[in-house]
Amino acid sequence: MREHKYRAWMKKEFSLPKATYDTFTIQELMTGKHNFSKYENWEEYTGLKDKNGVEIYEFDLIKATRHTSNPKTRVVTYDIDKGAYFVVKNSLEETKWNDCLTREQLTRFGYEVIGNKYQNKEML
Repeated sequence: MREHKYRAWMKKEFSLPKATYDTFTIQELMTGKHNFSKYENWEEYTGLKDKNGVEIYEFDLIKATRHTSNPKTRVVTYDIDKGAYFVVKNSLEETKWNDCLTREQLTRFGYEVIGNKYQNKEML
């Protein structure tokens, strides 16, 4: 069973000059001890790690390091209708099952987290 964890970005007025985030487990969220009003842009942990052991969250930007002659930046997104995470060109793109983010895909393509859509908008 995967670990249920979330990453939340602090609103600009709490994190100037640089965007910052905190991570929370599902247990921490349920206790009600935190002031969640200072956060926005919540992302769920996929339960997967990239080739360097970095946790992969929804809206992370990843790049293939193997089996590609022209590596492109992709966004990790969750398709609620399909109940799975996908690797797509942008978070509005329609998901296809062959783009599903799986352990096998991580191994095959050697995906590496290179940023996220909130700190690295220029990479999209």
